[in-house]
Amino acid sequence: FLDINFMIPVTIIIHTLSEEINLPYALENVTNWASQVCVVDSESNDKTCEIAQKYKADLYSRASDRKGLVNQRNWALDNINFKNEWVFILDADAQLKNDTLQRVLTFAQNGSWAAVQLRKSVLNTSKNFLTNCQGIEMAMDAYFQLGRLYSTGVSELRGNGQLVRKDILLRCGSFNENTVTDDLDLSVRLLLSQSKIGIFWDPPVMEEAVEDVYALFRQRQRWAEGGLQRFFDYGKNLIHSKLAFIQKFDLLY
Repeated sequence: FLDINFMIPVTIIIHTLSEEINLPYALENVTNWASQVCVVDSESNDKTCEIAQKYKADLYSRASDRKGLVNQRNWALDNINFKNEWVFILDADAQLKNDTLQRVLTFAQNGSWAAVQLRKSVLNTSKNFLTNCQGIEMAMDAYFQLGRLYSTGVSELRGNGQLVRKDILLRCGSFNENTVTDDLDLSVRLLLSQSKIGIFWDPPVMEEAVEDVYALFRQRQRWAEGGLQRFFDYGKNLIHSKLAFIQKFDLLY
């Protein structure tokens, strides 16, 4: 049993753009437990901002930027008065259980992790064949990441549901606005700085899978491009880094 009758010292950042349908689910549990919840909105044209205010989240409205959520996250790091040393990045469609924040923070502190990625699970697996397959894929990826961590000491962030120490994040250069997969990019920079990334298994962060082939293709194209880009950006640094050979092999394979 966990005592959750106090505010968890975590600062949550949620980037929004017309998320009136999803945002209430994301805010429902986190605003009750996190000591600071920041919604950075990119000129939503629906009731997103009203919902953020209803749940008493700190609302920051900014003009839309071509670099999207990565730019907004960096703006938040530079301009928000953070109350806590830990930053928790959530997508607007993310859902957490009541005790997730306390559990993951305890896990991060006890394990001396610089960052922690929550296991991800799919909410809408029953929507169609594609979402069902993505649910299976996400479960397999979580097992794969855990296996990598235990065998080589290497694991990666997956964007939604990532907890990072703010000082280490800033020391690594914050989020890279010149890549299409900032989570994979940050993972490499954390590993190069000898910062450990942990995998938190249960409870997971829950999110919506894409529901049509076109959206799935665009998503996977972006992932492939970002995965390849990091090798061009950091391949030389990885080869000459102080990482163990098995870690270099894991990252460059």
